[in-house]
Amino acid sequence: MNLNEDFLEEEDYFYVGLDRLRFICCRCCSRYTPFLFHLPPSEDLANFAGGLQKDQLTFCPGCLPQAKQLLNFYSVADESAVLNFRLIELMKGFEYSNPYFRKYARLPRLLITIDSNANSVNFNDLECLEPSLRLEKLQHLLPQIHRTDNMKYSGLQEILDVLTVKSREIRDFYNEQKIVPASTSTIQNTICTYSNDATQDMEESSKHSESQNNNESTQVLEPGPTSYIAADSRFKLTVLSSDATHVCDICLLSEKNSLKYGEFIEKQQQKRTLRCHYFCLLSGTYISQKGGDKAGILGFLLKDINDSFKMYRDKICSYCNCRSAAIKCCETNCERWFHYICGYKNNCLTQFVGAFVSYCHEHHPVRHDEPHEEDDLCWICWEAMDIDNPISSIRSICEPNSKEASQPDIAWYHRECLQRFAFEAGYYFKCPNCFDKSFADHARLHGVFVPLRDASWELEQGAFKNIHKRNCTAEDCKLANARIGRKRTQLVGCKACGGGTMHMECAGVDDPNEFICAECMDATFIKLF
Repeated sequence: MNLNEDFLEEEDYFYVGLDRLRFICCRCCSRYTPFLFHLPPSEDLANFAGGLQKDQLTFCPGCLPQAKQLLNFYSVADESAVLNFRLIELMKGFEYSNPYFRKYARLPRLLITIDSNANSVNFNDLECLEPSLRLEKLQHLLPQIHRTDNMKYSGLQEILDVLTVKSREIRDFYNEQKIVPASTSTIQNTICTYSNDATQDMEESSKHSESQNNNESTQVLEPGPTSYIAADSRFKLTVLSSDATHVCDICLLSEKNSLKYGEFIEKQQQKRTLRCHYFCLLSGTYISQKGGDKAGILGFLLKDINDSFKMYRDKICSYCNCRSAAIKCCETNCERWFHYICGYKNNCLTQFVGAFVSYCHEHHPVRHDEPHEEDDLCWICWEAMDIDNPISSIRSICEPNSKEASQPDIAWYHRECLQRFAFEAGYYFKCPNCFDKSFADHARLHGVFVPLRDASWELEQGAFKNIHKRNCTAEDCKLANARIGRKRTQLVGCKACGGGTMHMECAGVDDPNEFICAECMDATFIKLF
C-alpha cells in the first residue's frame, strides 16, 4: 500500500484536498470505507441512486440500495453477498472522510460484487465482537480475490478501469473455480495465512526500496502534503523523508514536520553535505539570501550559510535552553533567541513577507479584536477552533457570503489548514471564503508560507494529457469509421476540464458546450454546473 507515512493523519475530518477523487470511495456520499460494493453498469440504477454515472456504481455499506431494489435492476442469485442483510449491517460503521486517516488508510479494500458469495458464513460469532475485532475478521471473511490495496490513482477513469478488471476476476473466480467462502470456523487460520503473506510482501517491498535507494543517489521523496521546493535536477536538491535521522545543520534539532517546519532538504557539496529545515533557512536572522533563484539553495549561497553559523552557534534558545538558536526577536531591546521549531511551539511568529522578520511570543504584533469561541469551526476542515490563539487561529479579512442566522459573522481558519492549502495552491492561493488573492499577504503576515510556484495539480506528470487527446474516448465509439466533417462526428471536450474528448454522437449531446466527461460527472462536483 503506497501511502507515505507523512501524509497520514491521526484524526478523521472531511478532506477537501486534490486527492479526494483519487482513492476508491463511495460514489454517493464520497466517503471511504474498507468495504466497497461495486455493481455492473446500469442506467436505471444510476438514476435511482441520484444521478450517478451508470458505470460508477460503487457504494459503501450504508449507501448500497436495499436487496428488493437491487432485484429490480439485476438478476442476482439468492446467495449473493449484496443481498445478505446481516453481512451489510456488520460492515457499516467503518466509513471515514479523510483518505489519509491513519486508522483505516493502510487497510486493504474488500471489494464485493453481485458474484460474491457469503451465505455459508455463520455471522453469530461476528455480531458479538467489538468493532475493532469485527473489522479484523470481516477483512478476512471472503476469499483473497476480493482484497485490493488502498492505492492512489490518477483519477476516476483509472479507478473505473481497476474496478472493472477486479469485478471480472471475482466473477471468474466464482463461476469457474466454484470456491466456497471460508466459514467462521476457518477465519482464524485464514487471518494467520494472510498475515504471513502480508509480512512477506512487506519484507520484499522493503528489500526493493533499499535496492532502489542504493541505485538512485539523487532520489527525491515527497514527505509533506506537496513538495513545494524545486526538486529539479538543476537545483541538485533532495527532499528527505521525515524518517531520516539527520539533524538540521542550522538548528541542530532532528524533529521533522514538513507542514510546520518546511521540507527537510539536502544539498550536496564537494567536501560535505548540508541538511536543514527549509523554514529554518528562511527565518534565520543572519542567513543572507544573495544568490539568484538557481544558486545555492534557492538563492541562499552555501558560503553565506556556513558563515552565518558563527553568528548564532553559541546562542541559547529561550525555550529549550539548547544552542544554535538562529532566530532573534526583531523587537527593539528584546534579547530572546530561539529555534524555528521551538518558536512554532511557543507562539512565536515569522512573517514570510519582506525581510522575513520574527517575533517572540511576547512581542508578536498579531491580536484578535474579536476572539473566536472554542466551538467556532475552521472554514477549511470544519473542526473546532479550540481556545483562541492569535498565532494558530487566523481570521478572514472578509465577511462570510452566507447571511443565514446559523452562520457566524466571521470566518476563521487553523493556521495549519491554511498552510496545507498554500502548499497545494502556490500562485493560486486565495481566500477560501471570498477568493480574493490579496488574502495571501494577510496569511504571510500571520506565519503562513505561500510558495511562489505553480499549483500542485499543474505540476503532476501527465496531469493534462487527456486535454491533448484528439480522439474519441468513448468505450464503444459509434463513429470509429465515420466520415470527418459531419456535425455529429465533431469532437467536443468536457466543459469542466477540457479533456475526455468524444464525438457529439457518442457523448449524446447536441450542444458542444454541454458535455461533461465521466471524471467530472461526480455526484458532488456536478453541483457546480
